[in-house]
Amino acid sequence: MKKVVKVILLIVAAIVVIIGIAAGYIAMRSMPKYSVEKVSIPNVVSTPARVENGTRLASMLCRGCHYSQTTQKFTGRELTEAPQFGKIFSKNITQDSVAGIGKRTDAELIYFIRTGVHYWDGVYVPPYMPKLVHMSDEDLASIISFLRSDNNWVKPDNTRQPDSDPSFLTNFLVTIGAFKPFDYPKEAI
Repeated sequence: MKKVVKVILLIVAAIVVIIGIAAGYIAMRSMPKYSVEKVSIPNVVSTPARVENGTRLASMLCRGCHYSQTTQKFTGRELTEAPQFGKIFSKNITQDSVAGIGKRTDAELIYFIRTGVHYWDGVYVPPYMPKLVHMSDEDLASIISFLRSDNNWVKPDNTRQPDSDPSFLTNFLVTIGAFKPFDYPKEAI
């Protein structure tokens, strides 16, 4: 009987150690990187109609997270609405070439918006950044046209936001694959 109890205690201790190691790994890891699929994405041809539509769409889809009351631009802010994801900051998406998206190509932005993976370094952005995988190509082109427009919200501004500090929950869900990137669409939408 004593031998059985000893074996059970050793098994429980081994399980606790394994869980502890796994939890330590999850807590310490950074966002995963994925290989970037090489796809042919043409540059967006901006038109006044696209800019107008893009302004409307960005007002609904981007403004809530990226608009700063302080700068009156899309310079990002702390996202306090979902604390379970950690200390999260939206990024500057103005045309600034250092702090914003000014150096990013249309293809890089479209790939990122569709998949959630940075085209330039493969880093995945968890679910607090919506992925617009099913948005029509025309509407996505309109958003890019807006981002390239002379709208004051996206004029260059060098305001930088701190790096986000995802919670254990976010890291856990990314690690087990509950949060993962979308595939880039194979056909026009």
